[in-house]
Amino acid sequence: MNSFYDGEAARLALDAFMTEAVQRKEENIPFAMLESDGADVTFVLQPESYRLTENIDGVKEEITVRIPGIICSKTLPPVERRLTATTKNQIRNLRQYVKITGLGSLQFADLEEKVELVYQRFLGAIKEGVQHPGFTPHEGDSAIHLHSRYFTERRFAPNLCHTPFSKDVDPLHILEDLRGADYIHAADNDVQYLKKIQDGQNAPRYETLTPSEFKEGDIVEAGVSFVAYPQGKGHPFKLVFTLRSLALISSEHRMMSISQRNANGGPQREAKNGNGKRMGEEEGILVVKRKYITTTPDEEQAHLGL
Repeated sequence: MNSFYDGEAARLALDAFMTEAVQRKEENIPFAMLESDGADVTFVLQPESYRLTENIDGVKEEITVRIPGIICSKTLPPVERRLTATTKNQIRNLRQYVKITGLGSLQFADLEEKVELVYQRFLGAIKEGVQHPGFTPHEGDSAIHLHSRYFTERRFAPNLCHTPFSKDVDPLHILEDLRGADYIHAADNDVQYLKKIQDGQNAPRYETLTPSEFKEGDIVEAGVSFVAYPQGKGHPFKLVFTLRSLALISSEHRMMSISQRNANGGPQREAKNGNGKRMGEEEGILVVKRKYITTTPDEEQAHLGL
């Protein structure tokens, strides 16, 4: 975000969207409406983890909530240059990441109370303990880190199949070549990039969007699941805000800031952000069903290159 970005106007727009979002019925509920007491913490075998789930027609389904915010930092696809990751640990930790903030929005800050409730739910279910995820500050305001790794280690998920990367994520096959025989790209690693279109009182619809179109300053809505992963014997599990989808709500305030900057003698092209970074014996289920947001068929086919 440049110095011409109107943070106050963006915050007000975010607040208006969050107020409206809780009134709309969609596939995934707003995080503000999550009733954690009615959710289950389920042990999953592949990959080993605990997840916040609900029963849908007798099937355990991962709960995904919607969290609106303003992008303040990101490391998103496409991967278009060779990566320096060479060790297994470096490859394992490669991820797509976004940090969103409310820029002082009280509704956004109130989500910290929901995080605490989710944390307590996991803490009561995992005997090894759980590392608190927490919010992080951004220029004095609340912010939250969301990410999804590109890979799952094959040895931890031998029953899962590899899914090829989309051309929007790995156009040069860099990730595909890097994974070798030790890693797969599974459902856990897939992130949907979307544009949310709202037409008056009608239910919103979604179209696929390339991840390169998301910029700092955009108002977005993230689809987030809660997953706790083991960190080794004798260590607590790590509770992660796992990014499942990212939907563009509005780029209006970012575009206005670029116009203002250009009108005041700034560069004609938007500069990159300087801080962007180019078990146990419990009974569990093998996998847990994941929700996907339904997109327009034609858009989905174009996204997959069909």
